Amino acid sequence: GARIREPSAGHGALAQRLPRDQRQCVELSELHAAILRGHGLAAERARGIAESALRASEVRYRTLVEAAGESILLALGVYILVTAWGAFMDQVWEFYLLAVVIGLVQGGVQSLSRSLYARLIPPHRSAEFFGFYNMLGKFAAVLGPALMGWVGVLSGSPRIGILSVLVLFLLGAFLLTRVDLERGIRDAGREA
Repeated sequence: GARIREPSAGHGALAQRLPRDQRQCVELSELHAAILRGHGLAAERARGIAESALRASEVRYRTLVEAAGESILLALGVYILVTAWGAFMDQVWEFYLLAVVIGLVQGGVQSLSRSLYARLIPPHRSAEFFGFYNMLGKFAAVLGPALMGWVGVLSGSPRIGILSVLVLFLLGAFLLTRVDLERGIRDAGREA
């Protein structure tokens, strides 16, 4: 069993005047109090650790969401530079280098945009939202070349036609900066 020690001088004169069995009760009460304090401290520490982990995961999640948006904006910036460069290139090697730059950005930006979009839509309505997303992709595949051709014909310069696509990239970047990604993700998760 448990070994019960004699009360120390620190327990005061009252504990010293009690009979042995009552002194043992005082000692047990102090032991129980110490255990409860220990449990309280342990529970407090566990709660603190859990709250810290939760805050860290929220910060990490927020950081990932913000990083996705920033990466998409960075890719749009690359597209803007590539479009401006493409309008004024005159060497064959520039065309190949332009193709490499686009190849390095295209796959990543498509993955990021689909992933971010998936977080912004209600899970139970993903089919209709992704249908809309794909329809807009088809529309963009028509709008970009039509805009380039139309501006090229009206201006008499295919280079200005290429530059006209900048409007689409700039508009997309502007609209993306206006989206509250965290709120969109929260709202999509709430809708059931």
